[in-house]
Amino acid sequence: MNKALIVDDEEDVRELLKCLFDAGGYEVCEAGNGLEAMKKALVFRPDIVVTDICMPIMGGWEFIKNLRENELTCHIPVIMVTGRPSERDVFHTEKPSNCRFMTKPFELDAIMKMSRRMLSKRDCCVAVDVSVREVSSVD
Repeated sequence: MNKALIVDDEEDVRELLKCLFDAGGYEVCEAGNGLEAMKKALVFRPDIVVTDICMPIMGGWEFIKNLRENELTCHIPVIMVTGRPSERDVFHTEKPSNCRFMTKPFELDAIMKMSRRMLSKRDCCVAVDVSVREVSSVD
C-alpha cells in the first residue's frame, strides 16, 4: 500500500485530500505546516507528498528544500498545490526535482492521476536501478 503525506494549513483541504487518498487505497498522514510535515516524513516515510506552498511556520518551498537535502526523503515525489497562480512562475524558475504543480481549486481525479503517474515513474526507476545492480553484481 502506498503512503501519502498531506500538508496544508487549511484543515478542510487536508480532510478532502485525506478522503480522496484513502479512497484511492493510500495510507494517509497529515501535517498542518512544513516543519510538522518534515518530522512526520522522517517517521512515516511517505511514497508521495501533496503540499500547499503558503503555510505558517515553514512554507512549502522550505519544506521541499529540507526534503531534498535529507538522504531519507530526497527521492519522494511531491505535488505542490496553491491558491496563488503567481507561484507557478516561481515553480518554473526553481524547477524543484521530482515535483509537479497544481493550482487550487484542482480536480480531484486530476490530482489522483498525477499521483499515480509520479509513483509509476518512480517504480520504473527503482526497477531499472535494481536490474542494473543485479547485472553489475553478476560481472
